[in-house]
Amino acid sequence: MINISYYILPLVHLQTLAASIRGATVRLGFPNNVNPRQVLDEMEKSGKVKPKTLEKLRRRQAAHENCFENEAIFIGAVIAGNHVGLSTKYMNIMSVSYFVLRCIYIW
Repeated sequence: MINISYYILPLVHLQTLAASIRGATVRLGFPNNVNPRQVLDEMEKSGKVKPKTLEKLRRRQAAHENCFENEAIFIGAVIAGNHVGLSTKYMNIMSVSYFVLRCIYIW
């Protein structure tokens, strides 16, 4: 059986980047390279964006930050699990499950 747990690591990082609100804020006309953490407050003050859209963007931003916080723990767990000799099947199931559950959590 092929150990795909290491191959999941770049996918988890790409998933973290995909959860960013950067693209959405630029599409909505609020590109802020100086202080991007304040862009949601700027959008709210302008009144040009619907409250429901702002809620979704705030939720997505929180998910993005949560992904970055958990990414190091997941990478460490995959490396440690493989190093101590956990079965390939177990590592594959756990890695793919984590990735799929993160997809569900983000979207």
